[in-house]
Amino acid sequence: MARVTRKREVEAPVADVWKLVSDPHSLPRWWPRTARVENVDVKPGGKRSQWTKVLQTGEGRGVRAANELSRVGVGARNLRVFRSSADREANLLEALLGPSLRSRNPERRKEALQSLESLAATVSHLKHLLLVRDLRRLAGD
Repeated sequence: MARVTRKREVEAPVADVWKLVSDPHSLPRWWPRTARVENVDVKPGGKRSQWTKVLQTGEGRGVRAANELSRVGVGARNLRVFRSSADREANLLEALLGPSLRSRNPERRKEALQSLESLAATVSHLKHLLLVRDLRRLAGD
């Protein structure tokens, strides 16, 4: 199996750095062009943990998602539905947290950013659950 090694000096406690790099969900914070992480299967001690990185192009397009959708016949024009949905969700979260995100108070901005990330994950999960529910109805379950 191939092995990749990189070396960086970071001014932070080793425990904090390890916590960041060992959590697959943290990859978008430090791995270039990683939009999000999916299908996380973390094993105790990190042994044989697996996950899927979803990368973005320079224009912010999700590479993995678009590729998978195209394989089942979803064309680029059909992707507008997803873009429109994401834009509406972003507008809602901006309305809720925009003032705090633009605050001059660094602590308030930091808290708002943490809330934004948490809310984005919650919205994504809710959307997934609603989609699964509707697809089960379609399948007659």
